[in-house]
Amino acid sequence: FHYTPPGWVSYLIRSSEKRVHYNVIQLLSLSTACNWLVCLAVFIVYQSEDVVSKLFGVFFPTMTFVCLGFEHSVANMFYIPSAMFFGANISIWEFLYNISLVIIGNMIGGSIFNGLIFWYVYMLRTKNKQFLENLFGKMVGKGLKEPKSKQEKQQQKGGQSTPNST
Repeated sequence: FHYTPPGWVSYLIRSSEKRVHYNVIQLLSLSTACNWLVCLAVFIVYQSEDVVSKLFGVFFPTMTFVCLGFEHSVANMFYIPSAMFFGANISIWEFLYNISLVIIGNMIGGSIFNGLIFWYVYMLRTKNKQFLENLFGKMVGKGLKEPKSKQEKQQQKGGQSTPNST
């Protein structure tokens, strides 16, 4: 009796065996791009106000990294051991090689390509608020105002809040 695994198991095994044999440059570049997209999705969701924008903000970057075959550490922590369970020719050392480089690439993509760049842009924008207002008009300055305190928000709504007298 010869057992033929379903198509998805064959694909899982082939794909996982291919993933563990990428070189260092391939793993770092694929994982950096992947986590750049994942963190971009999180950033878009954080900036969106309505549910539809949040759904589209998560869907497109996530589907992009999946369809392009980028490397994500959490996905690989499930994907590769599953293939090993189904009989893929992958050693534990090949798995550890893959996952360690993918984690490093994911950290680079999330921290440098998203975190550091967004931090720099916002710091530059806040620092140069007067320059940007002169260059682009008051429209830009509206988005750069300091957030209002709770007391100012209540006064704007019409409620008169008085500070506690002690």
